[in-house]
Amino acid sequence: MSADGGRVARTDDRGPSGRPLDGLADAFLAEPSDVRRRDQFVAGLARGLPSSVSARVNRALDALAGDDAVDLQRLVPAVVHVACQEPAVQRALRAVGDVGELTSDDITEELYRPLSRPLPLRLLRDAVVAHEDVETLLTALRRRWLLAAVADERIVWPGHDLLAAVALQMLTTEWVFDETPAETHAVRDLQTTLHVAGIVPLGSARKNLLIYALYRPLGSVVREAPAAVDHTKPAALAELLRRHLVEPADERRLAARLPRLTPITDPVSVRVQAQYEALPYPRWHTVARRSPRPVGELIAQALNRPDLRESLTTRSPRVLIAGCGTGRHAISAANRYAGARVLAIDLSLEALGFAARQARRLGVRNIDFAQADILELADLDDRFDVIESSGVLHHLRQPETGWQILRGLLRPGGLMKIALYSRSGRGVLDPVRDQIRSADITPTIDGIRSLRRAV
Repeated sequence: MSADGGRVARTDDRGPSGRPLDGLADAFLAEPSDVRRRDQFVAGLARGLPSSVSARVNRALDALAGDDAVDLQRLVPAVVHVACQEPAVQRALRAVGDVGELTSDDITEELYRPLSRPLPLRLLRDAVVAHEDVETLLTALRRRWLLAAVADERIVWPGHDLLAAVALQMLTTEWVFDETPAETHAVRDLQTTLHVAGIVPLGSARKNLLIYALYRPLGSVVREAPAAVDHTKPAALAELLRRHLVEPADERRLAARLPRLTPITDPVSVRVQAQYEALPYPRWHTVARRSPRPVGELIAQALNRPDLRESLTTRSPRVLIAGCGTGRHAISAANRYAGARVLAIDLSLEALGFAARQARRLGVRNIDFAQADILELADLDDRFDVIESSGVLHHLRQPETGWQILRGLLRPGGLMKIALYSRSGRGVLDPVRDQIRSADITPTIDGIRSLRRAV
């Protein structure tokens, strides 16, 4: 297994227009608030990484960690590539490849250092770090941490910030990483210890609580967050308590107050609703922010149709996001279209509660969420300048009927943007589906882990 997973292109250290990546980093560091310079540096990172990274590129990466306007997911390949160049990380990956695990001697401060820089920490907390080598390393590290904690073994422990960041990555990916029977047993032992300790106030159980969160929701050992969760120390534990306990409670309250625009009775819609009530997807934490622009200008540019700039001139466009899921698409649209008022609908109240909380957290006020079935929207007393529906219509029992209903909700001259799954494009998944059927793998966490091991 290669240290960089073989997935990130290497370049001659040059970004867009042939400018060296170091130059792009220097320009960004000289004026971090300059959006154009920041975007050029991010684009340079996305085009490919050099075989080695200079100190100034690393400083620029650190500076990006605090920028909420950056799409963090775009930075994952670059940051993973940089971290995997570190000799300590390469040694650890070789050790796992050779013997299947890390020993106490493999775990050093030097190994933690590249993972503890500001941007890797931010990505672990707030993005999905989907990379084979990172998953291999984190799986081995959390196993070593858990077994050492239960056995009271002396090892070099990471700081609370790194422990909490890895725990938040596990929450975001819903604890899908591989788990051995020994780990399952050790987690049960740790859960018993935490119950006996009585976690409120948190007292001396902080480290064990952080380790438990690497494997399970904290709600199974902490009934409710401390009243002053924002003042909980360390701050990394406060963030864990917020995401595990405070935010889900907020989502339930917000969801309970959302309007229901239509009944949901179609049998296929009911099944889809049940799936996303159980597993709202995706969990996300950041969204790139851009200065809003007039709707005609954006659509004319996207379609290369200058005439649309003049035909779509409304200063307060009405926008419908049909099937918004957990809200990332809808919130991006609310930020993108100048003067817009957005209605975002979905079948799942669980997903809508997550979306509404994120909109509130991000201060996005020009959006309304509601529960509805597209197939029941024909009588809606509202019309829209723009309708967007991405990855939704093919889930309906009658996709064409859904299309016609949405088309009927457009104002004269309005536009609709539809994205559908492609049978040919998704054909690469057919062997996996065959494997799921032949092995009778169930859609449970254990079933998903067993499939991932087989893959």
